[in-house]
Amino acid sequence: MTSKEDGTTLLFNISYFPVFASFVDGLMIIILTLKACLKELTIMVLYLVIAMFLFATTISFVELQSDTGVGIPDCIYGYWWAIITMTTVGYGDFYPTTVVGYIIGVMCSITGIILTALPVAVIGSNFNVYWEHNKRRRQLLMAALKRESEREKEDREIHDSHENVQLDIEYLQL
Repeated sequence: MTSKEDGTTLLFNISYFPVFASFVDGLMIIILTLKACLKELTIMVLYLVIAMFLFATTISFVELQSDTGVGIPDCIYGYWWAIITMTTVGYGDFYPTTVVGYIIGVMCSITGIILTALPVAVIGSNFNVYWEHNKRRRQLLMAALKRESEREKEDREIHDSHENVQLDIEYLQL
């Protein structure tokens, strides 16, 4: 996949405008970081889905066996409860009502926190790599622009001195 196919060329072209440059740089760092971490993010989602199935079926079985009739009515609601619990959103529309259900809920919540926290170090490390690379690229770009400006200034001085010499020669010939 080339950069033209994934839309990054457009972002690089927009970055020529000074107003958008810092925004585009930050956006590109995030996009590149997520691309670099795609494998880790895919594995995290896979583990979350597996854990969701395990906790949803377990909580549904435990809560269906209870006498209260409240809590999680069937397996579909169990999947909803597992997703909400693992992501620590916790709407509270469905919740376990038995002691075993509470224990499963705690384990589900802790598992969700651990599974979502695992790739954070990898993502942070990749983000730092791209951030430092971008910072170094900007420093090199600024140094190159400064050298180019100095060369243009020297060329103007040489051109001006050459014109002055030409004017002096013409003046002397008169």
